[in-house]
Amino acid sequence: MKVGVIIPTRGDSPRFLENCIKQMEGQTLLPEVIYTVDFDPTSAAKDITKRYRVGYDKLCGEGVDVIAFIEDDEAYSPDFLRAMALAWSDAGKPELFGTTYTHYYHLIKKSYFTMYHLDRSSMMNTFIKPNLTFNWCADENPYTDIHLWNMAKKGDFTWALHNPNPPLSLGIKHGVGLCGGEFHTTVLEEFSGPRATKDPNGDLLRQVCSPESFEFFNTYFSESPEKQHLL
Repeated sequence: MKVGVIIPTRGDSPRFLENCIKQMEGQTLLPEVIYTVDFDPTSAAKDITKRYRVGYDKLCGEGVDVIAFIEDDEAYSPDFLRAMALAWSDAGKPELFGTTYTHYYHLIKKSYFTMYHLDRSSMMNTFIKPNLTFNWCADENPYTDIHLWNMAKKGDFTWALHNPNPPLSLGIKHGVGLCGGEFHTTVLEEFSGPRATKDPNGDLLRQVCSPESFEFFNTYFSESPEKQHLL
């Protein structure tokens, strides 16, 4: 099975991107192609949809069976692509495929919570078939996933969701660079509230990541001045 990977990035979190590429190159199912969409931004707008669109158009010509939307700062299991591709195949190879939950993990708080979404997937866990014709949302809309999954629920795509156990990925929150959502630096009560789980030793990180990526994430802020102005 040939899987293509799109990684949108803006050049403002190079260490995360480097780690992300290593995670993809260390997959048990190696991707057929890894396309890093890293053109220079033309404004301060969150242009992630444009980068996904450019990457999708590129990978549609690469002969892959399915395309994974990968975010440059997230944590992925070495078995992520293989397990997701098998689950996608078992589900009948729908046009859109994803997971029913996302673990959000804050590197400074050393805490995480789980968001359950039974009718859509987060973008970091979404697979899509190539060569589909559809309308993207605006280039500056950071919620590409909601747009795609809303179209699926309206019948524009065939779709299915998977409930991986154990988890295959973590949505990493950190506040470095231009971030899409507010869980990085603004809506932090979720990481200390009733549904949060403290992880002072990085146990969940260790469970999901390769040893090299665990070391990267677990020590990123240990001696960094970036930590001081993010909270």
